[in-house]
Amino acid sequence: LSSLGILLNELITNSMKYAFVGRSEGKIKVTAFKEQDLMIIVFEDTGIGIPEAITLKSSTGFGLQLVNILIRQIHGSVTLERSNGTRFTIRFPI
Repeated sequence: LSSLGILLNELITNSMKYAFVGRSEGKIKVTAFKEQDLMIIVFEDTGIGIPEAITLKSSTGFGLQLVNILIRQIHGSVTLERSNGTRFTIRFPI
């Protein structure tokens, strides 16, 4: 599960670097729960949001490329939502 730790570290680092530019405050929230044979981790921030032009699959930035690699390593999937900040929902088998 070291891949999961690196993955969460990358998401937190990206939020700290980019989500709150020009803002005096913001929130980061990580929630984890088990649903049948899946672990679900929801990472969200109240920042400016990832631009619509950037997708998880086509990102040229190292951070999101690393997220995709790490998701594959844990045999998981990830979805990205862009409302009131950014939300990543990560699902993987346990």
